Amino acid sequence: MILDILTDQHSDILRISNSISNDLRNPEKLNPQALGKLRSTLSILSGKLTVHICMENQNVYNKCALSNDPELSRSAQNLKKEMDRFTNQFMEYDKKWSAATDIADDVNSFINETVIMFQNLKIRFEAQEAGIYEPLRHKA
Repeated sequence: MILDILTDQHSDILRISNSISNDLRNPEKLNPQALGKLRSTLSILSGKLTVHICMENQNVYNKCALSNDPELSRSAQNLKKEMDRFTNQFMEYDKKWSAATDIADDVNSFINETVIMFQNLKIRFEAQEAGIYEPLRHKA
């Protein structure tokens, strides 16, 4: 079922974000060579998030918008708006920190922005699972 795939994608994306977060707590992982690896990992996360959002839009939000259940439809519209805003913020973040040298030039700001970005990502995934995925599973 598509919801299982999307939930697995949430877990995978959060696993990668946790790995990056753990690296940021380790000063040895903040040298130029390690920052290159970190940036590569962030690119992987970005790619997976992009694919996930496309799949979610096509398979969840578009279908929920057409639902006969007004509460589900409203919930989906609200969460989609939030996710669209988050996606735009993430794209700006990813663009700002697009190279290891950008990160190295202002490591503290990168760490702060990354922590906030990943916290917001986790909150949104939890909201989607509780507000959309679970109700859809109960309807199936």
